[in-house]
Amino acid sequence: MKRMLSLHLILLLNGSAYTQSTLQKMDSFMEAAYRTHLFNGVVLVARHDSILYEKAWGWRDAENRIPHDTNSIFLIGSITKSFTSALIMDLQARGYLKVTDKLSKYFPFYKYGDLITIENLLDHSSGIFEYSKDEEFMSWVTRGHFTEKEFWEHFGGKPLDFTPGTKFQYSSTGYMVLGYLAQKVTGRSYWDLVRERIFQRSGMVHSGFDYEGLSSPYKTVGYDSLYDLPPAQAEVVDSTYSFSAGAIYSTAGDMYRWSQALFEGKLIRPEDLERSLHPQRGNYAYGWWIDSGMGKRLVHHGGANFGFSVFIANVPVDQTHIILMTNNRDRDADIRPCYIGLLQILYDQPYVLPRKAIELLPALLQEYAGDYEQEGKKKFKGHLAWQDGQLSLSWDGARADELYAEKRDFLFLKVYDLQMAFTRDAQGKINGFTAYMGGKAFVYHKVNP
Repeated sequence: MKRMLSLHLILLLNGSAYTQSTLQKMDSFMEAAYRTHLFNGVVLVARHDSILYEKAWGWRDAENRIPHDTNSIFLIGSITKSFTSALIMDLQARGYLKVTDKLSKYFPFYKYGDLITIENLLDHSSGIFEYSKDEEFMSWVTRGHFTEKEFWEHFGGKPLDFTPGTKFQYSSTGYMVLGYLAQKVTGRSYWDLVRERIFQRSGMVHSGFDYEGLSSPYKTVGYDSLYDLPPAQAEVVDSTYSFSAGAIYSTAGDMYRWSQALFEGKLIRPEDLERSLHPQRGNYAYGWWIDSGMGKRLVHHGGANFGFSVFIANVPVDQTHIILMTNNRDRDADIRPCYIGLLQILYDQPYVLPRKAIELLPALLQEYAGDYEQEGKKKFKGHLAWQDGQLSLSWDGARADELYAEKRDFLFLKVYDLQMAFTRDAQGKINGFTAYMGGKAFVYHKVNP
């Protein structure tokens, strides 16, 4: 497909530490991501009050050949949870509630209300069933509207998955309860509260909730698979189903304005913001994932909806913001490697350009599965696992990352710079691989051929 660029590229030539070379690296990286079908959408990178890089790639509407520009509007999915958590902290500061309150104070009919606090909802420790696992509910989400009464009728009687406060388990259902709670204590709609307390105070003028009803030339078409012929359009989830867990739509510019306002203390009190960024269990706090990298605290959240995937990341210590928004959810599309690559470029770390993956037959991919030991250093072990139609790699029991094929017997990771060239014995069976990483080669032998 002919490269379609809707371009708004900002180069800082005012003495900033960010040279044109750094920005060219970002541009080359994102072009590679676009050409390998990893990315189709809008990217924005900023620091302090300056946008360093902002650019659009690919199609807003593929059937009508309308290219993206930086005004494109996307559903942001679960990033809505970050807005909801900020709203709850704002309501606490204004005396409407306390995060230590039990749900029974507001929903006395809920049989588990004495066991669950508002904080349990915020940090996903409530034990409330995750709605995406409910096939019946998920079959409804693109048809009609969903009311709070129907919510409690459907979910209110489901047993808890565990005792509240004892573990972490992601629950969009719990974040829907937070939206109903905000309505309960104020007597106003969740939509109006977010518009007034967050959108308006952040200067977000291109954001809203009812995506299906949105009439705008910048409205983006979501695709389950953009590169099929014809492209496979995604259905649109009604906002009353995703509600306070995933209903917001926005632009990259508005997301940047929201991120600025939040982390500059314009929306919630500094002490509430700090509490929101400190996990009690695992690495999820109040509406944000918390990690570390480049020796700094990283604050981020992703959002997925039918046909859309969005990612926002912040480095609070130096006010860095990275926003990626795409309208393609096919198997090759993945914005996490784009975030990692841009972060590495921004902090002058080694990075790898995205590669083009090909499809290999499942029977061939399964040949690579097994345990491997590094030559001369047997304590360094790699485990390749075939599960649910995917091949993944983990080192010594660490997190597993999906592997992709560039060609037969040559695999790679998208999340960091690693390529694996496999070898075979005289009978044609896999007996090892050479891992290429950071300009070095490491030989591994299969220990369970």
